[in-house]
Amino acid sequence: MITTVIQRSTRVLIGVLAAGTLVGLAAPAAAEVSVTPTAAATQLPADSHADRRKERLHNRLALKLVNEERAKAGCAPLQKVDKLQTAASRHSAEQANRDRMGHDGNNGSTIDDRLKGLGYSSWWENVAQAPDAQAVVNAWMNSPTHRSAILNCAYKETGLDSEKSDASGKWYWTETFGG
Repeated sequence: MITTVIQRSTRVLIGVLAAGTLVGLAAPAAAEVSVTPTAAATQLPADSHADRRKERLHNRLALKLVNEERAKAGCAPLQKVDKLQTAASRHSAEQANRDRMGHDGNNGSTIDDRLKGLGYSSWWENVAQAPDAQAVVNAWMNSPTHRSAILNCAYKETGLDSEKSDASGKWYWTETFGG
């Protein structure tokens, strides 16, 4: 369990993260709150929670920017689906863990290995190493191959994820497409 205290105007907001669930509690600002990290909390890197928040914001913004580009081309917005999100998340994590961008997986897997059995007649994967959502979408839109995947109106569903490398601090991105 990790306890976080945030001071906001006249109230103190306390968030408790337990088994992935955030519970918010409010108390008057005058209340004193003592925070004693548990063993689990002290084992996490100091910025891990900030990185997770940044990752979620990165991912939402990147999908918004991708869908804005698709709208300009007359395509419907991509819908995020679990099976493509899982594939994107796993591949971004693999890239971050080895601190190297690529379409190959740690076990030698390929795009087809990761996406073929998901029930789509066509699929694609974009990968990148970029510091933020705007930079990754700009890079993809400036690459003819990546741009064509984003603007392919036959793709209706997506998964999009970024992961930060512990070794270098670089962000690795994967967007999967299915149609």
